[in-house]
Amino acid sequence: MKGRRGGGYQLYNLKKDTHELNNLYDSEKEVAEFFKSKMNTILSLSHYSREKLEEEDEEALELLRSLGYIQ
Repeated sequence: MKGRRGGGYQLYNLKKDTHELNNLYDSEKEVAEFFKSKMNTILSLSHYSREKLEEEDEEALELLRSLGYIQ
């Protein structure tokens, strides 16, 4: 999920849509809201580490992997 660009949030499945042509934000509201919440949490932390996120939220990482944002 990307932040605001052009006035709205964007969510793409990077495995299927590498050129980011099909914005899934409106059609995948549950996934979009999940990532929006996670993004806000991460941005609110003063110190963030991948290891800490892996320990606390494997579900978020699995969703990021399934959408192609991380490997």
